[in-house]
Amino acid sequence: MERTTMTLWMMKNTCFLESHRSHVRARVGLARFFLIFCFLLRLASWLSSTITSRRVESQLNSLPFLLPSTTPTPSPFTSLPLSFLLFFPLSSLTSHANRVSKGEKSYSGLTSSLPSPSPSPSSWTTKFSSAQPLILFPSNSLFPTTTMSSPAQLDTSNREMTINLGAGPSCLPTEVLLQAAQGIIDYERTGMGLVELSHRSSTFIKVVKSAEADLRQLLAIPEDYAVLFQQGGGTEQFTATALNLLAAHAVKNPDYMSQNPRGPPCDYAITGSWTSKALKEAKRMGANVNVVVDSRKEQGADSKFGCIPPVSTWKLSPVESKPAFLYYCDNETVEGVEFPSPGLAFDQLPEEYRKTVPIVADCSSNILSRPIDVKAHSIIFFGAQKNVGPSGVTIVIVRKDLIVDPDQGVPNGGPRVPTTLVYKNAADNGSLYNTPPTFAIYATGLVLRDLLENKGGVQGAAQRSENKSRAVYQTIASSNGIFVPSVRQQEVRSRMNITFRVCRPGGPPDEELEERFVKKCSEKGITQVKGHRSVGGIRTSLYNAITEEQTQVLVQVMKTFIDEISEEAK
Repeated sequence: MERTTMTLWMMKNTCFLESHRSHVRARVGLARFFLIFCFLLRLASWLSSTITSRRVESQLNSLPFLLPSTTPTPSPFTSLPLSFLLFFPLSSLTSHANRVSKGEKSYSGLTSSLPSPSPSPSSWTTKFSSAQPLILFPSNSLFPTTTMSSPAQLDTSNREMTINLGAGPSCLPTEVLLQAAQGIIDYERTGMGLVELSHRSSTFIKVVKSAEADLRQLLAIPEDYAVLFQQGGGTEQFTATALNLLAAHAVKNPDYMSQNPRGPPCDYAITGSWTSKALKEAKRMGANVNVVVDSRKEQGADSKFGCIPPVSTWKLSPVESKPAFLYYCDNETVEGVEFPSPGLAFDQLPEEYRKTVPIVADCSSNILSRPIDVKAHSIIFFGAQKNVGPSGVTIVIVRKDLIVDPDQGVPNGGPRVPTTLVYKNAADNGSLYNTPPTFAIYATGLVLRDLLENKGGVQGAAQRSENKSRAVYQTIASSNGIFVPSVRQQEVRSRMNITFRVCRPGGPPDEELEERFVKKCSEKGITQVKGHRSVGGIRTSLYNAITEEQTQVLVQVMKTFIDEISEEAK
């Protein structure tokens, strides 16, 4: 009986064990299947990502400035334990696979040519979800959580069909903008965008020094001149140049104000809207201004800007009165008036005046379009937004012996200068006294390097500028009076900003025809050709970034328009 009972008990347990083994084998089989399924899914995702990355890489090869070097996309399986896949919900994997299949990639995935660090437990982050269990995942490119388009996929098609002849902010070279776009996302493999870098970091200091070095080479700036990257545009320099030079005058002439309570004369040559505004600001600050010439008052000017009288006729302050400075604007963008090449006729200034009086030039709209004699000036300043870069940065080139501590001149009657306008503060701190416009400086540096290395420097720009402006002016001259130059003195017609009115042959300016011409330009992708609101007419700005080919498109539109109006006049 006992033997029978024992036998039944053993048979029962044997059946139970067999059943248990079957359950275990089934569970193991399911686990293996799930593991293999996850592996294959992840492999498919990685292969899709790799194929997309290779396509992007092939595009980047034609734009080598976007990413300086490329390496194969690292396999996620080389650094991640296979069993780790079990901790990820399928939704995360399929979501990533779907994004990849649509051509979307994470930030790190977009720059997959950069080596990604292997994930380690210390780099994992923790995420809680009410719909999912606790999930651990590496905070790098293996499992992206955000998506964006690749710089290589930026759409430039509309840009390629547009000719931007705006007076400023003006167009910039497309290749520079693409490089700047990459720099905003990840500058020099730092993992940070240029606009995210500390302005006092060694990385950004190199950006500033590089831009300065290239500018010095382009303009042959001597070592006894400082290059300052400022803010506030040219308008702020109306104030800054006057205050700093008046401060320098007070420091170097401590007894002057006691004998001359009105202060030293400040000479201004008024040849357009911008010098007129600079003069107004100087008067507002209480400076003792002296207008050496106002071209609106010249014979036949009809109270309009449109000429530059010879320097020999200017009513300069006597050298004995120790003028603080002479101020002029090399190119007036509103009226289209420019000093004839090579610029201000220094040889027509009295020798003693030239040697002792600081000369200030506003070159905002024609800098880098032709050589300029830096040593003949004490200060040259220019806003970047015409020929140099995006708006936001203003560059000041100033002779170092004129950089003083303005507070030292206050007891002598000199002005108190706001901290951010003090040239000494900027010079002593490498233009980093306060937070500078980092992106504008960076993009400016790219433009300078592009001009220096790829476009023949300032000499190359000068030749192209001459060719472009000649083509347009010749078309105006042969238009039978349909296009009439706004600047009556031919020698001072600007190469940068060509202004003219549209008329019927022999008739006065016709605003309806001007609107019609603007529309014709628009049909060919030419934009921003309306004249300044204060003077009307047409203004075509041919800054450095405008190519000769684009200028020929404008010329062809002008010729077609001439034919149409001439036909209508018959």
